[in-house]
Amino acid sequence: MPHNLFLPLLLLSIGPFVSCTGEKPKPEWTNTRDILPQPNSQSKLTDQQVIRVQRIQTALSEADPSTTEKWIEDFEKDRDPEREILVWENITTAYEAYCSANRGLKVEAKEEVLKLLLARSETENESEILSHTSLNVLTPFQARDVMKYFHGSVAPIEVERK
Repeated sequence: MPHNLFLPLLLLSIGPFVSCTGEKPKPEWTNTRDILPQPNSQSKLTDQQVIRVQRIQTALSEADPSTTEKWIEDFEKDRDPEREILVWENITTAYEAYCSANRGLKVEAKEEVLKLLLARSETENESEILSHTSLNVLTPFQARDVMKYFHGSVAPIEVERK
């Protein structure tokens, strides 16, 4: 799960991840304040993964000022850090491309770009994203443009219901 959840709502796949009928549950939007992070590390990042996380943190530092140590700590709490790193690399690629094509964005706009790309990494339904995301700087037209920059695979964040 992303370390610094600044989205009020995220599309989550709530576990168990396969029902007794063999069907995956339908993802649902939930308030990020209701999600508790794993208290302990689930994984240990490899040296190569740490380098990749450092690149992500550097690229996104203006929109998310969390330290590299915090990013690493949060990725190590994931059940599958490699999957999450790949998602964040796709987000980072889209973020850098959008910001490069739209030079002069203020920090507040970059924060919204990152928020939209995180949501876009969870679903292809742009209308649903816009209905669950409050925009204070970007227009809905700009938000749709941001989401066009994301080309990674789409998967809701997986969490287990306690």
